[in-house]
Amino acid sequence: MHVPKGLLPIRLSGTFQAIGLTGSAIAVAIVAWGFVSFRSAGNQSEDTPAPEFDWTSVRSAAFLVHNEGSDQLIIHTPGSDRSPEVLASFERRGDSAPRGQASPMVDKVAVVHPALHAGARLTVVDIDTDEEVTSPAVFDSNTTIAWARDGSSLVAASSTRSDDSGRLNATLHSVNAATGETRALATFESVFRVAPVGFSLDGQRLFVVVLDQAGSSLWSLSGNEATEIASLSAGRTRDWALSPDGTMLGYIEVRSGSSAPTVGRVVFTATGAPVQASDSMAAQEGVAWQPGNTLPGFGGPGGTLRLEAAGLQDASYIVPESWSPDGTRLIARVVHPAPDGETSEVTWELFRSPGAVATTDADDTPPRTKIFDQPGEVTFLGWVKSAPNEQ
Repeated sequence: MHVPKGLLPIRLSGTFQAIGLTGSAIAVAIVAWGFVSFRSAGNQSEDTPAPEFDWTSVRSAAFLVHNEGSDQLIIHTPGSDRSPEVLASFERRGDSAPRGQASPMVDKVAVVHPALHAGARLTVVDIDTDEEVTSPAVFDSNTTIAWARDGSSLVAASSTRSDDSGRLNATLHSVNAATGETRALATFESVFRVAPVGFSLDGQRLFVVVLDQAGSSLWSLSGNEATEIASLSAGRTRDWALSPDGTMLGYIEVRSGSSAPTVGRVVFTATGAPVQASDSMAAQEGVAWQPGNTLPGFGGPGGTLRLEAAGLQDASYIVPESWSPDGTRLIARVVHPAPDGETSEVTWELFRSPGAVATTDADDTPPRTKIFDQPGEVTFLGWVKSAPNEQ
């Protein structure tokens, strides 16, 4: 494997204030993040405090919504009277649908969308200005995106066929979010997939999941050094989610010959040592870290996140997408299973704690709010600041 020098060093300093809350539409404990201070290295004196950002003000989310051959990037505030704001539109080609990820600084959204001939392009959309910056590289349509913690750059994967067995040579690229400038970071040979999953808290290490003939393994990249940390599974894994502080990785292990074909796992990123192994007898789907909690929540019929209203006759279950930055709201898909041979109903919903921290505006969002009734036609990209026309 060849690893060029120069992963971007991203530094983050912050103070976290935990606020205890009671009462929730989901049977889990709620803990809120308070205010976080960000300081960019080299831009501010150590004696000058960085401006604080009020994470409790983040109430909007970015979605891709399919509409007549294209997917619209919208900013929407669930549970409010504000009209969604359409920022951009991306053409859908064949069965390949756009996907993406919002910046951790909540001001930009990266979208991977089908290219004209093959593969996909990556475009970064600025929420305040609607400006779009597109990388000249061609990426995999199913690539994951790992944002630098200060939102200045992001990492995505591209691949070329290695042989007739389906193995690939996969290259990770760093993309400047402001200019689109793109440079190669590392190439993994004879693999099935490479998925960047996020950076360590100091920004010095990029964590990567590699799927190959041996199964799934966790790697880290730092400078010109690539290190295999540990095996995650002898088979496939998916739904990888890095903890807010970068010290743990939650994911779903795909198993065969088991009553629970998909099960949640958590490992330490420093060593790969297991933190939690689920003993659920039913499938688990989706992973979401609530700020302030030491372990992630898993969804699915056997998940740790469950609907309070679900009774013995109600088999509905939750598949979590993401908690808001202050930990008071969860966006999730709710699956209402149908009889065999029929399509299950899926709704997108917002769950809010009745004891959530109040914002400067009156907040009368109900504990559970339906967002979309379009199963399979909506993709969640992350929590973001409100669009100018939506504020």
